[in-house]
Amino acid sequence: MQRLQIGLPKPSLEELLPGGDAIFLHRPHGLPCHGITPEVIRDFEQLSQLLLANPGARRYSVPADLTLVTYNNRPFKSRIERCYAAYGIEQAVVLGKEVTRWDWSAKVRLVLDFLEAGRCRTRYLAVTDADDVLIVNDPATLLDRFRGYSCDILFCNTFVDWPPSQPCRDFETIKNYRHPLHCRLSAGGYVGDREALLSYLRILFAAYQKREDWALFNGSFDDQLGWRSLHARYHPSIQVDTACRVFKRYDVFRSCIE
Repeated sequence: MQRLQIGLPKPSLEELLPGGDAIFLHRPHGLPCHGITPEVIRDFEQLSQLLLANPGARRYSVPADLTLVTYNNRPFKSRIERCYAAYGIEQAVVLGKEVTRWDWSAKVRLVLDFLEAGRCRTRYLAVTDADDVLIVNDPATLLDRFRGYSCDILFCNTFVDWPPSQPCRDFETIKNYRHPLHCRLSAGGYVGDREALLSYLRILFAAYQKREDWALFNGSFDDQLGWRSLHARYHPSIQVDTACRVFKRYDVFRSCIE
């Protein structure tokens, strides 16, 4: 006689959300040793489904002086685009539709071109990756949270030294020693002042063109390594969201609040 298999109940939205009240969650690719376990991946996918369904029919508002930006060169909408749409955010800018061959320099060049063309009419931008980021709280308070850091650009956090860099690792460890689980810079999301961002993007793009060592990983340009190097050079103008006020990494430590 065959036994009836009864599955465990699926976790609720509240059970899947991490501690704190960050606006964006970032679940990058990675290995279990980087905090990205099969369970983390499963939970993030379940959380995505619940959020995109928006059972409470919530609607979010974007500050008047903020532009939301992402990148996507495929014919279908990314996760963050669908998330924005589910909560009534229609004015997000999607860059990169014309890009046929993607590499990490595109994340720099696309935003740089957008700014240099004068297409951004707001003072501030919040830029996120497309497929591994969710918006989980109303961004109405985003600029207030950002201004609390007194910096020009605020980046998403991680605990992983990637790409590996001893100078960047040492700087982040010492500078953010009170927040070891959120001390390192992740380029999966950032919010910043338009003019300051423009100047730093020009530095990064020049590093890409000149193949500067400080922005190369295994012989190729890496935007995250470039930003980590600029963070060490230009802190406190560039900072990491160690308190998870705007961004939080979705990993094995997601429910830890330092």
